[in-house]
Amino acid sequence: WLKVYRTAGPLAAAQDLATGLCAGLVFWPLALGHAVLAGVPPEVAVGTAVLPALIYSFTGSLPLMAVQTGSTLALCLGELTGRASSLGLTAVEVAGLSALLVGATHLLLGILDLAFVTELFSQPLLRGRTAAAAVLVLGSMFRQLLGIVPKASFDM
Repeated sequence: WLKVYRTAGPLAAAQDLATGLCAGLVFWPLALGHAVLAGVPPEVAVGTAVLPALIYSFTGSLPLMAVQTGSTLALCLGELTGRASSLGLTAVEVAGLSALLVGATHLLLGILDLAFVTELFSQPLLRGRTAAAAVLVLGSMFRQLLGIVPKASFDM
């Protein structure tokens, strides 16, 4: 793809750079919300909003590439970062380790060419997961917005 990209000329590079920067600016408020859900400081959100878009702008044009955080992932990460102190780690360290683990898993799945596994998931299963995640995210955001603090916590 690099040979084809080089022949596309500097206009394609400028367009990709502009697209990456615009996407980073759009993802910024989204990333702030996800940082709150994940339980990490807001300054961490700056990196998650801008860095993927910048990296994408230098790696070429892939129209199906998603370079944003996900609220479901942020909610799950919030559960992990909430327990970070019991592991002797900070929330940012837990988030970083989780990102490395997810990246390594994606790399391994790509090397083993296991993308076909995602085609085995049925549409009703995916829709149900999306609906459940939306309910969980909304519930979590309402707690943050209204300042509701649970009286007791329990481990499952």
